Amino acid sequence: MIPHSNRSRRALKILLDRIVPITFSAAQNMKLAASLTLLIVFFFPNLTSRAWSQRLEAETILSWDFRRQDDTNLDQLPDGWKRRRDREHPAFVKMQITAKDPERDRASKSAQHLMSQVWHALKTGNWNPSYIPEVTPPEIAEFMDKFVLDNCLEVVMQGGNAEYVSPIFPMESRFAYRLRGLVDTTKLYGHTAWIELHLLDSDEQTLRVLPTAASTGDSAWHRVETELASEQDERLAWGRVHIKVDKSDATYFEGAARFDALAVMRQPRLRLTTPLPYQIASPGQPVVVTCRALGIRQLGSSVEFLLQDCMGETMRSEKIVLQRAAPGEMPDRSSPADAHFVAKHSNVGTEELFDGEAVWKLQFDTPGLYRVSVNLGRDAGKSTRRELLIAVMSAAEPFNAGPFGWSWPDLDSDARFQALPELVRHFGAGWIKIPIWFDSTDTNAADRLVELADRLQVEGVKCVGRIENPPKRLRDMLFDNDDQAYSVSVFRDPAAWEPVLEPVLTRMGLKIAWFQLGTDDDFSFMGVPDPANMLAD
Repeated sequence: MIPHSNRSRRALKILLDRIVPITFSAAQNMKLAASLTLLIVFFFPNLTSRAWSQRLEAETILSWDFRRQDDTNLDQLPDGWKRRRDREHPAFVKMQITAKDPERDRASKSAQHLMSQVWHALKTGNWNPSYIPEVTPPEIAEFMDKFVLDNCLEVVMQGGNAEYVSPIFPMESRFAYRLRGLVDTTKLYGHTAWIELHLLDSDEQTLRVLPTAASTGDSAWHRVETELASEQDERLAWGRVHIKVDKSDATYFEGAARFDALAVMRQPRLRLTTPLPYQIASPGQPVVVTCRALGIRQLGSSVEFLLQDCMGETMRSEKIVLQRAAPGEMPDRSSPADAHFVAKHSNVGTEELFDGEAVWKLQFDTPGLYRVSVNLGRDAGKSTRRELLIAVMSAAEPFNAGPFGWSWPDLDSDARFQALPELVRHFGAGWIKIPIWFDSTDTNAADRLVELADRLQVEGVKCVGRIENPPKRLRDMLFDNDDQAYSVSVFRDPAAWEPVLEPVLTRMGLKIAWFQLGTDDDFSFMGVPDPANMLAD
């Protein structure tokens, strides 16, 4: 802000008296206009504070704009980042922080001279057009670096691949994360450029990789972002950003990719639960739906509940203020992240975080299938949504569904394994498809499948064994990549599949009489001229 002293006001009046009446050449006028614009923005910072505060509201936890604060040792490389060096990632690939627009960069730096003179006049009360500072005042240098000078990280390809890796930074499982950034490519033919967010456990082992869309060829500056890591994983402890440029065509060697405005963003995570067993209610039964929002920054935040019928028609909606919930255990972050690095790059303040709960009470008088959803609004940053289905049906004994039934997606958890027979008792099913291709070395998986088939038969259900998605060890043996995981490819050569499938058929054939080759949406046999003979073979 402009100091409110007589000396400063006198200096500003002298400045305007000296500068405004002067006649300049066209080039000088352009330079003067740019300088005066910078002066107005610099000395009246409230004009820019609104946009800056909106960025803070976006829950950006870490960011890299490749400004001076990202390169404190002035080596034209971001502090703390490391490049990958191996045979595929040669050291001669050029990486450096550079200006997006060299002409604008030179013009902006030349305007610092006039700004330094004005700053000197305001501090001394005297306008001296001959004043030449030995160094740019720190306040002006910081302002120019933050709001005017526009740098990026440039990767110039000369063959091979390039990868640049940030230091790790702490993450919490109560938040959902995504990565955003800007990418520009010039003549990047035969190459692709993208950014990745790596989610790591406490041992810095990768739990998940979230990539942005790839850019290639000639593309102007455009925003890219990863999908939202919405599934909660209690093992999440650290994060890391990777910048990548990979060669896809050996005939091309040149091209450039530029990256800017990288931002790791977080948003509160929602959980929507109900104590109803299997989410089944009886007509007239009171129902309680609880929303728990993890990682709220502002008291008074609210969530909006929505109830819809099976046709998608809205039946009821209500906004409920989140009440402070019992705090959960905070994860340990005592190892290896660089606290100085995190503090320097973080845009999130020190405001308290808390978990909130909102309870919605319902009652269904008519049997049917209902959808309850909840949306976290603007009061707590980026919006997110969760939903669950509630079936309302009488407690009468279910009738046999005859030729109708379900195709169960997987049995990868004990909860799903135990739930299937119970759901049959509640809803009734004539047929059920279950995946049966287990690893012959996993005797526990085989025993569980046999037990499940027995329990379903007791309920009067006919089982179909889906022979699909072989275990990873066998998948690597049968085909080179997942694109070949169609049934027509898997069962093309009996010499390959018969030895690994024979133990499965021997064990399950005593319990199951019907089998299906491939997933429900696998139509690969449609291209076979004589599929009946192929299946018979």
